[in-house]
Amino acid sequence: MTNDSAVILPAAGRSVSETAPTPMLMTTKQTAVALQVSERTVFNLCKAGDLSPVRIRGSLRFDRRDIENMIENAKQKSRRLPPTAETIGCNNYDSTEQ
Repeated sequence: MTNDSAVILPAAGRSVSETAPTPMLMTTKQTAVALQVSERTVFNLCKAGDLSPVRIRGSLRFDRRDIENMIENAKQKSRRLPPTAETIGCNNYDSTEQ
């Protein structure tokens, strides 16, 4: 049994890409770690249609390219929106406080 959240550090003088192959598909936990969110948020992204899982024998996997595309789409969307408390993730922001 492997630890999905383990981080492999590169040997001296080597990059991470040289020491560990990049998986094509990632588990829910690996996806959450990569996005720095909870596993519940990964499921919510699927429910919202922002991320599409691949089901292999009942297990959910996420294509790294789909994750990268989701991030790019989020960047493009945030560039089109004016900066408000909601678009920058500050829902409790009170503009009257100085």
